[in-house]
Amino acid sequence: MLPGEWNKKLIDTNVRDLTDEDILWADYVFISAMSIQSESANQIIERCKRLNAKIVAGGPLFTSSPEYYQQIDHLVLDEAEITLPLFYVI
Repeated sequence: MLPGEWNKKLIDTNVRDLTDEDILWADYVFISAMSIQSESANQIIERCKRLNAKIVAGGPLFTSSPEYYQQIDHLVLDEAEITLPLFYVI
C-alpha cells in the first residue's frame, strides 16, 4: 500500500529480531499489532522513542485504544486502504 519508490523493509518479529540498526535505517517505523501483541508493540515503541525514530501505527491494538498511544507520531485508526494514502500524499 506504500509508494513503490519508497525504500522499505518488512521485519516480522516472529521470524527475526528487530535491531537498532533496522530502526535507525528507517525514516518512519510502521507498526501494526493486535491487542494480544501489545507487550511486544510497546517494547518496539519504547525502542523507537529512545532512538528518536518516527512511528506510524495502525491495526486493531491502536484503533481500539488510541488514548494509550499518544506518544505515537501518526496513528492510522481507520482501514489503512482508506487513510494511508492520505498520509503519504502530504
